[in-house]
Amino acid sequence: MEAIKKDFEIKIEKNMPIPEKYTKSKYTSMFNNMDVGDSIRVNIKDGERIIATAYATRRKLKEKYISRKIAEKYVRIWRTK
Repeated sequence: MEAIKKDFEIKIEKNMPIPEKYTKSKYTSMFNNMDVGDSIRVNIKDGERIIATAYATRRKLKEKYISRKIAEKYVRIWRTK
């Protein structure tokens, strides 16, 4: 048991404040305002983060989004349901 303590040290701290709950992505409100058939074009480097937000929104609101790479630099995301 003593060997475990040497490799794994945890300090118990009391009265630590709990941080605020994670806030929504800045893209969530954009997806909430999209109607079926609407689409957005985003830079491919931001695409992964924005697509993740679209799919998280989809699960919560029963909406459906589809994404496709267009050209070399862009991703387009459509709301389909």
